[in-house]
Amino acid sequence: MDDTNGDQQATTTVSRIDRSRPPFTCFHDTHRAAVEHYLTPRVRDSQLRAEVAATVFVAAHDNFDLVGELPEGRARGWLLRVAAHKTADAFRSERRQTTLTERAASQPAEAQSNPEDKTIATAEQSRIVGQVRDVLANLGRKDRAVLELHVFYRMGGNELADELNISPTAARIRLMRARRRFAETYIALYGQEVPLS
Repeated sequence: MDDTNGDQQATTTVSRIDRSRPPFTCFHDTHRAAVEHYLTPRVRDSQLRAEVAATVFVAAHDNFDLVGELPEGRARGWLLRVAAHKTADAFRSERRQTTLTERAASQPAEAQSNPEDKTIATAEQSRIVGQVRDVLANLGRKDRAVLELHVFYRMGGNELADELNISPTAARIRLMRARRRFAETYIALYGQEVPLS
């Protein structure tokens, strides 16, 4: 009698799964509102909020063998912890981008205000700086972040790894790929020698 009840419960649980849709789609639909509810008061910019939510579910997809097996409450807790980390990463990236943009915008004016400085920015240098900014703006967030840290803050492999919260090997690979994409984009746009080495 007990075995029959156990079989009925197992059948009931299995029958609740919508087999017409992939498991991750069901998982996403189940937890999307909780992630959005968590992010809404913390990330006011709607575009950034959507990007953070997407990275949360990319992480869940990458770890779905583990996360997909968790009970609903624990899976939600896992997602919200990831959301907290991704939110912090996004804000750090935004602050770096703002700082770098302000620094880049102020450099030509500062150079031109000192006539004795032998390194006054020329029209050619200004043109190249503008082109570099345009190319960086066309890159993805990850490529832009690693290039800015490397070029503007002079960070090497281990420092990049610490700042990006990844392994040194992953940092070097990310930098190599970002430099390649920068070069490809620069040549496609301007057909000239790439200024970033």
